[in-house]
Amino acid sequence: MGTDSYGRDILSRLIVGTRVSLSVGLITVIISISIGLILGSLAGFYRGRTDDLIMWFINVIWSIPTLLLVFAITLALGKGFWQVFIAVGLTMWVNVARLVRGQVLAVRELEYVEAARALGFRNIRIIAVHIWPNIVGPVLVIAAANFASAIVIEAGLSFLGVGVQPPMPSWG
Repeated sequence: MGTDSYGRDILSRLIVGTRVSLSVGLITVIISISIGLILGSLAGFYRGRTDDLIMWFINVIWSIPTLLLVFAITLALGKGFWQVFIAVGLTMWVNVARLVRGQVLAVRELEYVEAARALGFRNIRIIAVHIWPNIVGPVLVIAAANFASAIVIEAGLSFLGVGVQPPMPSWG
């Protein structure tokens, strides 16, 4: 593939940029799944005022365009490798939380959850042991979509000069 104007090999920089972009995707998915799973589970399981408060917060975050929010968080945290990971991860959890809330609302009414309540299990155990394993399918699908979106957002940020800083290569 040749060299760039500084004499660096383009193929090797593309391969190293792959490592950076895939790292952004993985860490973003971990952050977004963690936050979304917790907030969505709390909103769906407890309903009422907890659901109203969490859904209000989710709607406020969702009303801000993702790229603009990532840009603002990145500028607040500073330019760099880890700041991009955190900024993208803190914006992608909204879709996960909405999906998890809907799944938990549906699953919490099933018989095995009622049986766990009748046996006197704590709510945390019911959520973690009985509900989460049964909603993992849709969560994995949205995690894959978030993985791809995170790579695109990171490439856009790097293209704009806010993402991973030179001389570290990135797909952006």
